[in-house]
Amino acid sequence: MSLTIAAVITKAALAGSGCPASDKVTAHFNDEATELTVDIPAFTTKLRANCEVALTIEHAAGVRMRPKAAQFNWAGELAAGGTADLTFKYHYQGKSETPTGHLIVKDAGKIAPREDVVAVDKAAWSECGKTTTLVLGVAAFVRGGSAEVTKASPFRVEWEACPK
Repeated sequence: MSLTIAAVITKAALAGSGCPASDKVTAHFNDEATELTVDIPAFTTKLRANCEVALTIEHAAGVRMRPKAAQFNWAGELAAGGTADLTFKYHYQGKSETPTGHLIVKDAGKIAPREDVVAVDKAAWSECGKTTTLVLGVAAFVRGGSAEVTKASPFRVEWEACPK
C-alpha cells in the first residue's frame, strides 16, 4: 500500500563539533516525502567530527516514519593503513534507541570526490502522532589522513500507517 504523506519541517537546529558556529539550517521533504534534504554544512576532519540536526516534523495523524539511509558526498586522503569511517545515526527525542550505519574506507592515497550511501543496520519507527522530533547525526572518524564531507543529504525516509 502506498501512502501519500504531507510532512513539513517546523523547526531545525544544529549541534556538534562538525557543525559551523551559525545556527542556521534548512530542511525540506521532496513532494512524495520519501527524501529529506538537510543543508548540513561541509566539514573537514583529521580525526573526528560530527554534526547533528534536530528537526521537528509535522505530519498527518495515523502515520509514522523512519530514516533508512544517508548519502555522503565526500573526498579525502589516507595514509597506508589509514581508515575513514562515515557514520549515519538517528534517534527520536526522548527515545534511547539509535540505529546506526557505517561505511569503512581503507583506500590509501587521495580519494577523489565521491558519493556513498550509508544505510542504518536496523531502522526504528517514530511514535504515531502528528509531531515527530527527529535527530539526525552524521560523522567522520579518520585515522591516518583527513576527510572532507561536503554534503550528507538526502536522507531516505519511509512512512507507514500506524499499527491498529
